[in-house]
Amino acid sequence: MWFLTRATGLVALVLLSACVLLGILINVRFASPRWPRFLTTGLHRNFSLLVLTFVAVHVVTTVADSYTSIRWLDALIPFASVYRPLWLGLGAVAFDLLLALAATSLIRVRLGHRLWRLTHWAAYACWPLAVVHGLGTGSDPRTRWVFVLTMGCVLTVLSAFSLRIAAGWPEHGALRLGAAAVAVVALLAAGEWAKHGPLRPGWAKRAGTPPPPGQRATPWASASHAPAGAASAGATSAGGTPAASGGARPPAEGRGPAGRNAVGRDRPFPAALCAAIRATGRGADRAAARTAGTAAACGTAAAPAAFWRHGTTAARPQ
Repeated sequence: MWFLTRATGLVALVLLSACVLLGILINVRFASPRWPRFLTTGLHRNFSLLVLTFVAVHVVTTVADSYTSIRWLDALIPFASVYRPLWLGLGAVAFDLLLALAATSLIRVRLGHRLWRLTHWAAYACWPLAVVHGLGTGSDPRTRWVFVLTMGCVLTVLSAFSLRIAAGWPEHGALRLGAAAVAVVALLAAGEWAKHGPLRPGWAKRAGTPPPPGQRATPWASASHAPAGAASAGATSAGGTPAASGGARPPAEGRGPAGRNAVGRDRPFPAALCAAIRATGRGADRAAARTAGTAAACGTAAAPAAFWRHGTTAARPQ
């Protein structure tokens, strides 16, 4: 499902870039004996329908993927998701603009050409939002072919925009200069952001990615419910102190309702787990542990899965 989500998103970006290019060619009335205007108009209409199709599949597969907790409302309401809220929110804004463009095109006769054309200026905002969404939310922006594909889309649209500024608005020189200046500043800012953001390691965490389902910790059970023999196996807390007896324990650290994503400090390790830790030669007195259903991991407080992991979901490329 994840591969289908990424593939449809990338194809939608390519098609949207082609739509912007064709729309600009229509505005500047580009035509030649080998490329008549009706061909540009027809391709623009067909590519627009393809964009809607691929974006719809992209949204459906994203919501259906159980790896992330993205709801249907997150695809329509910007910045409401817990998964990379800012960057996913920009994609939701682009999707809303795309729906508005499609809806106004269906009632173009009733709107009138002037109002319809004004609404289609939203396409100039939809495309950059989609690019930033793909870089910020995508899990493979540093993959070479994905980077080359994205830069190809950027260069294509920039070339078309340069043609629009050079050939369009002949009576509005100041407007053309202002648009060119805004485009240059936006391009430089986006380049610096991409260089120090998605194109650098560790972006997934900085972008607001929650822990994978198999690594989300839950509140610890009482120490009195530990398996027999665990306390005598040298179990300790994450801070290196003996676990409290009689079920008493300090509150777990974490955030969210009911201590979600919490890391307990007094869970005694089962005997088998302690034996596995000791087998590493690192000792159990400096260990921490987290559990999530049938999954478990242990290690130091700084690296909870450094010593041992069982039943966790493999992380995807970040």
